[in-house]
Amino acid sequence: MSRLSILIPWCESTAAFESTLVSILANRPDNSEVIVVHRGTYDDPYELRREVLFVEHDPDATVSDLLNRGLDVAGGEVLHVVACGVSVADGWSDGARERLSRTTLGSVTPLVVNAARPQRLVNSGVALNGAGVRLAVGQGRACDRPSVSWGPSRLAGFYRISAVRDIGGFADAVGDLWDVDVAASLRDAGYETELALHCRLAYDPAQLDDAVVDPTEAATWAERLFWRHAPSLGWGGLLRHGLQVAAGSVVSLCTGGGVSTLRARLSAALDRAAYRDHREQVSLASERCGLDSPPILSIEQERRRRSGGSMSQRRAA
Repeated sequence: MSRLSILIPWCESTAAFESTLVSILANRPDNSEVIVVHRGTYDDPYELRREVLFVEHDPDATVSDLLNRGLDVAGGEVLHVVACGVSVADGWSDGARERLSRTTLGSVTPLVVNAARPQRLVNSGVALNGAGVRLAVGQGRACDRPSVSWGPSRLAGFYRISAVRDIGGFADAVGDLWDVDVAASLRDAGYETELALHCRLAYDPAQLDDAVVDPTEAATWAERLFWRHAPSLGWGGLLRHGLQVAAGSVVSLCTGGGVSTLRARLSAALDRAAYRDHREQVSLASERCGLDSPPILSIEQERRRRSGGSMSQRRAA
């Protein structure tokens, strides 16, 4: 089975970070490494350096900066991103790791469940809607009725390291929307994702409500996200995006904040060179997708393959 690099990008509360780290170390899988990338504010009071690789980054580093530094130092074939505040259980990574070892999947999406109501989902990944807006898929649904997404959310996800490196890593240009940007980029490059129904991590969704994002910054991220993936959304996506922006601008103008957000969107939309560079990067990644790797099998096909192998062994015996 492929080596697993577990990456925790830490830029939030110490309590949430330490809770996640303790959970991972208590259930640490074999043949794995644990990487924590931080902003230089953690002095390792519990002396865990023999068990954890602590990597220091700049004080003003973004989450994407932390993720990319972790991607640079990761020594495994599978990257498992885990956000602060998420908790895991014994064997949580086995199924996802095996699937990425045996297939050309670009990612495997776990179920993130409500820590207080584990029968309910926080999400089953992320996707872009027809207007190019990020959606948290399956939010609030029952765990036995998850929806299929484009890829993992920023709370937890498993990625083929070579695939993420091929698409250029985690984009800082889209801020907190990096998760759906990676999902869409892998999808555009030809990689598929798979939902791991038995891989469940717990999280308190109330922590999501604590985040405060500047509206102008959020508008910039959203506009960049759309234009990075506009070709795959087609003319219909462009029309829906325009209508969505127009409606949002009217609402913002009525509340006194529309001019700055509209200006931010216009500025972001004009950065054509950056979007062209991204598309070229994804195009190069698509050429590598599937090279020297076994074909993707569905879970049902995988079961049949194993069943057939077992029957052959019994006949040979």
